[in-house]
Amino acid sequence: LNENISSGLQREVVLETPVKQTVLKKVYWAKDLEQDALLEIIRSLKSYVYGKEETIPMKDKMILLREGIVAVKGRILGRNEVYGENSILLTSDHLANDAMPRTLSYVTALALTKKALMGVCEQYPSADKRLRQAQIRTAVWRGFVHAAIKEKAAAVGKSSKEKDVALRDAMRSRGSFVAAVTQVSHMQSVVTADELKEVEGRLGRGQQDLTVQLVETRELLNSQMEMMNQIATDMQRRR
Repeated sequence: LNENISSGLQREVVLETPVKQTVLKKVYWAKDLEQDALLEIIRSLKSYVYGKEETIPMKDKMILLREGIVAVKGRILGRNEVYGENSILLTSDHLANDAMPRTLSYVTALALTKKALMGVCEQYPSADKRLRQAQIRTAVWRGFVHAAIKEKAAAVGKSSKEKDVALRDAMRSRGSFVAAVTQVSHMQSVVTADELKEVEGRLGRGQQDLTVQLVETRELLNSQMEMMNQIATDMQRRR
């Protein structure tokens, strides 16, 4: 059908589709993409239908549920939920390691493959840069999580050698998202020293912002509590 529709009309259709709004709302790295790159990602989505009690394979893939419900990692996901948006960025199975959803009903899902995402990045350099930043953020965060798991395992006398090897394998290649996915060299790191310093700075600023917000929230709650106590006191006096 798309072959018989002009590219301009296809663009208008994609711009108006609710799928675009869902992707923008649920996929954090899609929010700052240029519009043409985002539209190309949406065009790359493929539709799949699954029966009840089937497992949805998640290797190098992100899915967006259109109909039905699935269970994964103790969560229930339904219409317009997205799963795998972080793992699709990663080069290491150990860091990705997302459980496969199990369908609880008939399910219709849209899937974006890593190959299709790389194709978009090759077409749009700005998208490649944006996804590279998202890849670093995700890899660093999951690296922190696995480091914590390693420390916990070491505390109870368990070996973490395999996790160290997997983490080192994950921390390779640099430059762009496409390069990080395709490069095989063990001599470079997925996160350079400068990039890691930038991430640490962002984390520090984020922590400061969170602290300020918590202080403001605490002050607001204290003020409301004082007001409620004053109202209660006034009511008792009137009695």
